[in-house]
Amino acid sequence: MISFVIYQCHGYFNIPAAKISESTGSTSWLYTCFKPGLSYITLFKDMLWRSLILGEGNFNPVCWSLKAEFVGSIYLLLFYIAKPRGHNALLLLLVMLLMYTIDKKTPIFLYAILSGSLLNIIPIPKKSYLFLLLLGLFFGAFQYENAIYNLLPYVQSWDQRYFYNTLGAILVTAPIIHGYASGFFQSRLLQFLGTISFPLYLLHFLVLCSFSCWLYLLLPNNGLMLFLNFLFYLLVAISISILFEKYVDQPAIRISHRFSSFLFKNCDEKVAISMKHLS
Repeated sequence: MISFVIYQCHGYFNIPAAKISESTGSTSWLYTCFKPGLSYITLFKDMLWRSLILGEGNFNPVCWSLKAEFVGSIYLLLFYIAKPRGHNALLLLLVMLLMYTIDKKTPIFLYAILSGSLLNIIPIPKKSYLFLLLLGLFFGAFQYENAIYNLLPYVQSWDQRYFYNTLGAILVTAPIIHGYASGFFQSRLLQFLGTISFPLYLLHFLVLCSFSCWLYLLLPNNGLMLFLNFLFYLLVAISISILFEKYVDQPAIRISHRFSSFLFKNCDEKVAISMKHLS
């Protein structure tokens, strides 16, 4: 809805900014976003199901990840409901092999969500923490046409960058959730960044295509002005994310907790009544 309001007020300047950046040798990816013709019908469809289930991002391209998170969570829930006790790693490996056999184009992110659930279960030797972290950072920084990364095996079913970035994310996460560098990650700055990380992820592209592209058109086109634009971009994006986290995220979380408590309270009461009748 925020993006739609900006769009209706003609607040996106990414297309004219793309024309200038293309003339300087940059790619024209900005052309693909917020094109004319987006309607209220598109908005309602995206809000109701297309962003969450289909990953449509007409008003915010980063919404593609909501699909991976939603579908992956359903897969994960079904697996842990259906599986017998124990043997998590082996059973999950069999499930992922079955997924790959059925559809080799299943997004790598779904495998990441499933395999990531094992990180709290599988023991990791403390001596390997630093090695896993460094290896994860190496894979996470994967770049095409790089002499070092060109040595890595080719992955036929997925985009190379997505595959190695995902592998890197799992390797980085593994030692951290077991307590590695906990003092650093519990510091005030890191906790603050973690608190606003999801609002920042959702809003950064809207700020880029509105405020930053407008400023890009207004300022002279040189390195110093681009750096200044970047600083303003960070300031605006972080400031809006703080407000979003306080006035949108926190109330939404409180509402969801109340709904969850209400739902499970009713379920518990129905189970208790059923058990009473059975006895």
